[in-house]
Formats: sequence, structure tokens, C-alpha cells
Amino acid sequence: MISKAVETIDMMRKLGIESNVVTYDALVNGHCLQNEMDKARSVLQLMIEKGCAPNIFTYSTMMQSMFQLGRVSNCLERYLLLDKFQIE
Repeated sequence: MISKAVETIDMMRKLGIESNVVTYDALVNGHCLQNEMDKARSVLQLMIEKGCAPNIFTYSTMMQSMFQLGRVSNCLERYLLLDKFQIE
């Protein structure tokens, strides 16, 4: 399912349609649901590189998944980024 979403995003990009926070959040969420945290982090990094600011949903999705996977220290790192980027 997530592979179809990635294909669609790639097709949109080729057509000159830029993704927005909702599109990126959907990809982050899909990867998190599949326990693909490295891919979720890659989407987050791409999002930031493209100038699309992550929102509270982006971070809460990643934090919840990391916590469920027992990656509490990674979860804390993401929490601290909320303050750094002044995300509410």
C-alpha cells in the first residue's frame, strides 16, 4: 500500500506538482505503520530539505511509533526538536 503512495508522489513530482505537509505526513504515517522508521526519517528529511515544515502530526506520528518500538531515546530526541522548531 505504501509503495503505491510513494509511486504516486514520484509521479506528482515528475509532473511538477510539489508535495505539501499533508502528503508528506501521509508518507511518514504509512512508513511508521509498517515499522519502517528509517524510511519515515528519510521522508522527514526530504520534507525539510524541500522547505515544507513538519507539523505536530508529523512528529507525534514518529514519536508514537518509536515509543512502540522501544526506541525511547529517539522519541525524546524528536520531542526536543518540537521546541527547537517551535512546533505547537
